Amino acid sequence: MFKIFFGEIKTGRLLRLSYLGYTLLMQLLVIAMVLAFFVAIGASENLIGGDFQQIQDMLRAWFSVPFIIVFGIGMVLFGFAGFNLMAKRIRDTGLPGWWTLLAILVVEVIVSIFISQETSANLHIFLTIVLLLIPADTFTKTENNH
Repeated sequence: MFKIFFGEIKTGRLLRLSYLGYTLLMQLLVIAMVLAFFVAIGASENLIGGDFQQIQDMLRAWFSVPFIIVFGIGMVLFGFAGFNLMAKRIRDTGLPGWWTLLAILVVEVIVSIFISQETSANLHIFLTIVLLLIPADTFTKTENNH
């Protein structure tokens, strides 16, 4: 699984069903981590007894520089894994993976800045669905020997 998320950066390919499965798995991992974080906060609130000042002090202690660094590294890793999955799927359709992904990201950022973040998020969802629908090697040049 590590190889799927972080390996084969230049040559890897993912078929449609594999792309869907690994993308959903990554989303479930992110959701599980966020839920675990909130459960930890809720459990510690119950242990403290609901004292608001103590809870604020505890959260300040948790959200220190080491936590921010670990959280930042985690976000970069999950972001890279998602981009790598998308680049592999794009490459499987016959397009250059990272260059096409870069173009998609630039368009999404422009849409986010000039239109809205919601429209950009919807565009990302639409493009993900399109990647799930396009068969492998759709854009690959084939030579006709007739």
